[in-house]
Amino acid sequence: MIQSSSLKLKKCFEDHSFVFDLDDTIFYEKDYVISGFHAISRNLFKKKLVNKKFNSLINLYNKFSDPFEEFCRQNREIKKNELIKIMREHSPKIKARPGFKNLIKLIKENGNEIGVITNGRSKTQRSKFYSLGLHNFVDILIISSEVKLEKPNIKIFDLYQYKSRSKKFIFFGNNPRLDIRPIENKECWKTVFCKSNLKMVKKYDKPNSDLKISSFMDKSLYNEFFIKR
Repeated sequence: MIQSSSLKLKKCFEDHSFVFDLDDTIFYEKDYVISGFHAISRNLFKKKLVNKKFNSLINLYNKFSDPFEEFCRQNREIKKNELIKIMREHSPKIKARPGFKNLIKLIKENGNEIGVITNGRSKTQRSKFYSLGLHNFVDILIISSEVKLEKPNIKIFDLYQYKSRSKKFIFFGNNPRLDIRPIENKECWKTVFCKSNLKMVKKYDKPNSDLKISSFMDKSLYNEFFIKR
């Protein structure tokens, strides 16, 4: 792992704001789902509604596109909207993708602004945000439901520009349709495609991003933005 103390941002990036998508970019969404399944299992067990093991939900998740629908079909006394409510309102136990916190520490040490733009419900996205400890690093947080805009609407990126002290921006995202294409030709923005899962790569054409990385420890990422002190 590259040590923070040995690197600094290249001069051409000193005035940039580094902006990140949240789900499947900063952390793996599957970890959030598993955390939610644990919360659901605990809740149903307390109510004595079901004695199924946690593995049953995981097995359904691996086999069905809508595991809640199948779970409720097998357990008629349980309603799908109850499971969704527990998932959305639970306090998740998740962690950032490897290398992410080291990256934003480097960015912060260099005095750059850090932001997050995410689609989703306010309560759900904020619970993820605080669980990951992002409030200790992030200067600007934009959640779609709070501003009545969502990616890929270019206006949500315009809003970030309005809130920012910077004039140039680098956006990290995992979804070509939502994160890359809206701003791939937008003045003052660069894009980094963060590969998170094969389904996303197969679903869309290869993104026309300025940089493609497989992880936040990717050497090409550090070679692009940093030099030795």
